[in-house]
Amino acid sequence: MDRALKALLTLVAALGAGVSGWAMIALHPAVPVALMAAAAVGLFLVSSPLAMLVGFMGVLFVRPAEFVPALEPLMLGKLTMLGAVAYFGITKLIRREMSLTSSGLNPFMLWLAVAAAISGVLGTNPAMSTARFTEVFVKILALYLLIVNLANTPKRAVTFQVCLMALVVFIAGYTIYMKYTSDALVEGSRAAGIGMLGDPNDTALTILMATPFAVAAALDARGLARAGFMAAAFILLAGIISTQSRGGILGLGAGLFFVLRGRIRSRAVRFVLVGTTLLGLLVAAGIGKRQGLDNGGKLDESAEGRLIAWKAGMGMFRAHPLLGVGYETFGDNFPMYAEALPFDKHSMTAHNSFVLCIAETGLFGTIPFLVLFAGAGLIGLRLAKSAEHTPPSVERAMLQSYVGCLAAVTVSAFFLSQTWMWFIHILFAQAAGLGRAYEIPFSATGWLRAWLTRRPLALAP
Repeated sequence: MDRALKALLTLVAALGAGVSGWAMIALHPAVPVALMAAAAVGLFLVSSPLAMLVGFMGVLFVRPAEFVPALEPLMLGKLTMLGAVAYFGITKLIRREMSLTSSGLNPFMLWLAVAAAISGVLGTNPAMSTARFTEVFVKILALYLLIVNLANTPKRAVTFQVCLMALVVFIAGYTIYMKYTSDALVEGSRAAGIGMLGDPNDTALTILMATPFAVAAALDARGLARAGFMAAAFILLAGIISTQSRGGILGLGAGLFFVLRGRIRSRAVRFVLVGTTLLGLLVAAGIGKRQGLDNGGKLDESAEGRLIAWKAGMGMFRAHPLLGVGYETFGDNFPMYAEALPFDKHSMTAHNSFVLCIAETGLFGTIPFLVLFAGAGLIGLRLAKSAEHTPPSVERAMLQSYVGCLAAVTVSAFFLSQTWMWFIHILFAQAAGLGRAYEIPFSATGWLRAWLTRRPLALAP
């Protein structure tokens, strides 16, 4: 190493030690630890654009300002988003690689963004819709752009998947902590995350993003890695149990079915294994106490409210079939379209990601939304097919489990309003990046032609 560089590093180390010693004496013994942790995080973030992307996602998932309100003025979400995009752009400029990763899903993601923006401007509350679009959907677009372009090689895709799992494990771990230490439980027994994940069902959907992968990796990994993935899978499953989410349990069943699909040929055996597992989880979660029917044979508040919300959403679509009532305005319009206002609630969400999309953006937004799901699913099936020829490894677990993660979230999203949250769109971006990494293209016209002519699409890459 160059002597000048050694001298500089020695000087920096000496200054750091001096500042830490002063902080320990004058401020608090824990301050040096915090300073070193902050320095380590900073060094990690600037190590590569992919690391900066993980940092951006960490802020979105962990929500540090929810735990430490003093951080709220820093607007860490916007700060890390701008930092990740800027770092990515600067890296492209330095390397003179200005092209972006192409994918058949990209035009539909752009179409969905345009539909959300136009429906908001022409909807029932343009000011609020525009503000929400700028605050939320811009982050979704930034995430999609970064994931597609930074997780587009096999090695990067595996790294991204493991980092995503680690963030979800944190959420699951916090949910378990809340279950056994907090009195602020939903319905007296259901745990949840914090902030936007304060609803147990939303928390369960987020945990499902990585649970099938963790289970598959626990089966495919070796040595200490297997132990780590087994621990992660246990925490994720325990997190879902802590939420007592019926939609989460159903989604988990769908995800596990696809994980077993490449390992057990018999459908009957797969159904028995998944059914037995879900039954055990239902008993462990105590969901039997949350009945869908009461003693009088009537739907409980949760089920009845969903039906009312779904009917109201379809009423909005019938009244505004092309562009809907406007981006993020379902709650404002709900009283006008609800057959009854349930349980003294004057505003409700759709409790269904697909109903929410068609109610707020009409056909113009729902078409690309559905194509994104279909395209991601087809890519996932082809990835799982290619995994059959890959030796057991974390990479094979990723290839095999992606479609399981998508299926789990899709089933859960049928009972939740997650259309405009970034969790679903992270999976879309993963599909686009994985399609590029493993040379699995998606063509909407080819898919439509095969569907119209009833010719099956080849799943082998």
